[in-house]
Amino acid sequence: MIYFVRRSDGLVKIGTTTNFYRRLISLKKEHGDLEVIGWHSGDRKVEKDVHQQFAAYRVINEWFYFSDELSSYLSTSVNQGEPPKPEAGLT
Repeated sequence: MIYFVRRSDGLVKIGTTTNFYRRLISLKKEHGDLEVIGWHSGDRKVEKDVHQQFAAYRVINEWFYFSDELSSYLSTSVNQGEPPKPEAGLT
């Protein structure tokens, strides 16, 4: 899964994980409160493609400026909000 989260300074992380909620806890420990913007299916190759698409807005590693282009992508190509939580025992 590809996820999109925004820090309090406005930077957006575009990342991939197989366990979103565990990853979100880890990110919050490092970056504080985060807004979950959205998600869509995909693997590391898809993540790399998305990173390439927004390379002009990259700040560092997987963090990007929230540009008009990224905003448009998020509103048209991404499931809004948090992904469904896995059923108990299926993490």
